[in-house]
Amino acid sequence: MRDCATSLQSELAEDELELLLLTLREKAPKGNVLEIGTAAGGTLWQMIKALRDVVESPKMVVLDPMNYFPRQNDIVKENLLEHGIDSSRVDFRVKYSGEAYEIAQSKQEKFDLIFIDGNHKCRYVMQDLHWLSLLEVKGIVAFHDYGFAHKGVKKAVDIFLKKNKNYVRKAHVRELLIIEKIAPSHFQEVSSLDHCSAYLYTHLYQLERSIRKRLRAS
Repeated sequence: MRDCATSLQSELAEDELELLLLTLREKAPKGNVLEIGTAAGGTLWQMIKALRDVVESPKMVVLDPMNYFPRQNDIVKENLLEHGIDSSRVDFRVKYSGEAYEIAQSKQEKFDLIFIDGNHKCRYVMQDLHWLSLLEVKGIVAFHDYGFAHKGVKKAVDIFLKKNKNYVRKAHVRELLIIEKIAPSHFQEVSSLDHCSAYLYTHLYQLERSIRKRLRAS
């Protein structure tokens, strides 16, 4: 059982959470806000309350397969209720990122702000990056666990930013990175080659971890 499943707390450090909530209030998104990976909802309820400070009826979408720990879906909703939030007003999409993206794309959905804190493996982060094609111009993306402790997240995001110059870094505290989409994209943001690179890096990092474990055990 993950610690957050019993503590119900955000997995962000205090200064990371402060930056995320400040960004939400400053952006004051009138359109959809998307959270990819919600854990126990410890960040989610605080995002919703921050949105309520600046938007009359925030439109919150949560994407998560809800298999992070037992009873995750129920625990998230109980956590929201504990903080006075009606979970029926949140658009929960209990799916994997790739499947959910295809549906959202077919409906031509758009988002003003996206917070990504899902699976940290490079190949899965690259899948999450597809959602940025649905981000409005001047929209904001926040990535958690962007740092050397989570190589898969950092590598996928760095590959994306190197290729897509219409996204710029706005703020970076600890392992929370904020970027902004400053112009439309004129080509496919995440290509098949990007997915191949992410797949290779995923296996490379897995091999590195395996070697380190063996060395510690010897």
